[in-house]
Amino acid sequence: MPEDGFPSYPTATLGKFAPSKGRLAVIADPSLGLHVVDCLTGKEVRLILKQTAISALSFSPLDTWFITCEKFVQGEKNLIVWDLASGSEVAQFEWKKGSKEGTKSIKFTEDERYMGRLSSRTQIEVYENGNYNAPKVTINANEETLAKKGGKKEESKKNKFWFDGFEFIPAHTAQGGTPHQYLFAW
Repeated sequence: MPEDGFPSYPTATLGKFAPSKGRLAVIADPSLGLHVVDCLTGKEVRLILKQTAISALSFSPLDTWFITCEKFVQGEKNLIVWDLASGSEVAQFEWKKGSKEGTKSIKFTEDERYMGRLSSRTQIEVYENGNYNAPKVTINANEETLAKKGGKKEESKKNKFWFDGFEFIPAHTAQGGTPHQYLFAW
């Protein structure tokens, strides 16, 4: 039962609150689209017309972006990064694994300067400052990035290398005052 003054979405399949400011929520409704609701006023501030079954939804740390994923269909990009303020798509990617896991393949730094994406089992792409046209850095799973230090080369050549996941580590400022951003991959 909806609270007085708040919209009701009886056919909605998924909803999530923006974690940083807690003011907005996005509700996925396969019959209409994505509803962006102001939780303080109860008013819908935006309707993004996208009639599809969204399987997963997540937000960037400062609520600038939200990510949706739907079931993979050959030839279509199903992992979408949206600008929460405007409701516009800012990036589209292909995600072939389980759609409920798709949004977990994208990570942001705390300040949202960098966005990383596990583009395949063997590659992480890192984008900078909301420019999602081309990655600033691409990290490949290989002996150099994942092999044990001191391991024998012959042994490691037999094994294939892949990423199971990654996380950004909070920015670190070195003694010289230059900030460094790192990510940890496994």
